[in-house]
Amino acid sequence: MKKLLKVTFLLISALTLVMSSSGQAEEFGYTKQTADGIHVRLITLASPLRNGPEKTATWELSGYTAQDVLKMIAELKPNVLERFITGKQDPNYLVPVAPGSPPMTVAEFLTAAQKAGGPGCLVMPKISLSWKEDYILESAQNLYNLPVKPPIRVLSLDNTDDYFKSHGEEEFKKLMKKIKDIGWIDIGMNSGGGYKSTSGYISFADFLINKKDWTIRTSTLDKYRADPNVRWQYLYIDYPGQMDEFQLLPPDKQADTLRDVVVAGQYLHHYRFVYPIHHAKWDANAVFTSKEGPWKGASMYEVIKQLIEQDRKKGGVYAESTFEGIPNAATDTAKPK
Repeated sequence: MKKLLKVTFLLISALTLVMSSSGQAEEFGYTKQTADGIHVRLITLASPLRNGPEKTATWELSGYTAQDVLKMIAELKPNVLERFITGKQDPNYLVPVAPGSPPMTVAEFLTAAQKAGGPGCLVMPKISLSWKEDYILESAQNLYNLPVKPPIRVLSLDNTDDYFKSHGEEEFKKLMKKIKDIGWIDIGMNSGGGYKSTSGYISFADFLINKKDWTIRTSTLDKYRADPNVRWQYLYIDYPGQMDEFQLLPPDKQADTLRDVVVAGQYLHHYRFVYPIHHAKWDANAVFTSKEGPWKGASMYEVIKQLIEQDRKKGGVYAESTFEGIPNAATDTAKPK
């Protein structure tokens, strides 16, 4: 009898563990706080294909250390670090640290970044669909397996326009199934060339601003909003074409455009803006408004920090219906999707 009770207890314990693990994994996708929270773009570890046969990402931020990045995250308190890393990562690779600081690995840095952010802060990695399929899937598996707490479960896909042109929708579906089968909870894609079929696998999409007159490109936004699979839409201005043009504007005009068009537009058109901090040639810390203008010489980083604080106070931009089955907090139990 005692043996039977012991075996029963072990079976129940194992079953409970499996159920707990399954429920916990679901929680690491988008929550209400993260999907409708503050999103920033700050690329740290990227360019994996340039790094020899290992094909793992290296530090992208020349002149910045891990401590510099963590300080910015702690100041901005984002809920999502969009495209924070790109491609396959070596969790033991040492990131640059401030003088006197102990060594820090990629895994430790990513865990610290999520901890430094706002409620439920998560790292969202990027994978390019311009890569060969074997490396796409290898990167997706590598990112899923990274020893980061909490684990990374939201993925962003780049270069989807080119993939659709060269491979077509059916191949896209097949690839999405392979990525989804790894265990990714929420997958998103960029849409620089306009709306693309999500095939039931995409839960969020990125769209671009109109760089000719700096208005919101509502044609693409409306199409994704009509797609029942795409719960959330995110506006980028720092894709190469848009950012190249944006940087030509006087800094005062840049600040005004962010405040009056991009950030304000969130509450009119119901999207979330991804605040650009550092990407390629763009560094918000290195661009300054005029001292005699309304922004009083503030850097674009300081401007963005002000806008984020105002944005945070206003609250969410999405309708409650977009969160059906989505937990209210990272500690909640998600309903099945």
